[in-house]
Amino acid sequence: MSTFSRRTFLKGISAAACLSLTRSAVATTQPTTAGATAKRPAAKRLVIFKLPGGIDTIWTADPRRRNEVDADIDIPYAAADIVSAGNLQLGPHLAPLAKFADQTIIMKGIGTRSVQHPYGERVINAMKTNVAFRASLLRRPHFVSVVAQAAGHGRYLDAGYFSPQFLQMLSDKTAQGRLHDSLRASVKTISNPVAASKFNDALLLLERIVAAPPLQGLTPELQWSPLFDATAWALEHDVARCISVDVRDGENPFPWDTHSNNNARQSKQSAIMVPLLAAFLQKLKDRNLLDDTLVMVVSELGRFPVLNDGLGKDHFPEVPILFFGGGLSFARGGVAFGQTDRRMNALPISYSTGKPTGDRLATIDDVATTILHAFGEATPTVYGYVGRPLEFLLS
Repeated sequence: MSTFSRRTFLKGISAAACLSLTRSAVATTQPTTAGATAKRPAAKRLVIFKLPGGIDTIWTADPRRRNEVDADIDIPYAAADIVSAGNLQLGPHLAPLAKFADQTIIMKGIGTRSVQHPYGERVINAMKTNVAFRASLLRRPHFVSVVAQAAGHGRYLDAGYFSPQFLQMLSDKTAQGRLHDSLRASVKTISNPVAASKFNDALLLLERIVAAPPLQGLTPELQWSPLFDATAWALEHDVARCISVDVRDGENPFPWDTHSNNNARQSKQSAIMVPLLAAFLQKLKDRNLLDDTLVMVVSELGRFPVLNDGLGKDHFPEVPILFFGGGLSFARGGVAFGQTDRRMNALPISYSTGKPTGDRLATIDDVATTILHAFGEATPTVYGYVGRPLEFLLS
């Protein structure tokens, strides 16, 4: 067989085997969420692009002018560099996304309650701020798998699938055929029900891959391009409907972790990633997929707004979240919710209007509960999500 093995293919799939158990296990212990009622799903697909390390909110989702913040807050550009796009103000790094302003929501100051990468990644993977560091897969399923289960189609890919070997296999029909035959034979011989479930899930996924045309035109030498290309391919051919991708590589697992030379390094990473994201959104739009695909861009933690002695920015427990496409309540010309003060700290918001007139800071838990509502799940507590719905995103 090629360098892509059965063992490699099964990495990242074990959470799927636990999903049917997860719903019944948590349903008996969790209360019912009050507030938002179920709505007809507007989104059919969910994509989460995770930017490990922490994007700089001032450069991206919460640009500020010098007179809007305290003197020690780093504002590394002129006011004229802020991009006006419909009703949105975009930081200079997001300029290529201005043409999608009418299908953009920016959420500012979402709490992660973490300033550590390992814990923060678990928070973003599960979309919960209270996760056990060494939780089992049964108690900590990946959020995209939960949404896939809630939406009733079960088709998902998490970051574990996006290895170089997996991407290579997507374009190699011979390798797909060999792996398919091997998995099909294995499923018939496995007696352990948990192991059989894992292999069967892998087989069902592979059958969808085999039925799709090969993924063509990958340019591995262009950093991160294959990740975006493979994601668009999987959506277009209905290989998966819920996908989570870590925008990282083996050499630098946290590309946006800029404790030194923040402005130069953040600018370098964004100059690569943001055009790829814009091309991805355009591809979905051209294929009439963007209107019912919810695309989310987030980091596991934020960057502190004041430069340190190495001209870097340290960790911060609040993040901005970018949403594109369909599934939430999109105002014409785009809309930003949440507000930060002169120290770039999040202010409490109203959960009905999104305006900074409430008494509670929004967290990742609230975002997860809101997304599950958007995909038609009336009681996210069934899956252990006890956040408060952001009603202004569901109206």
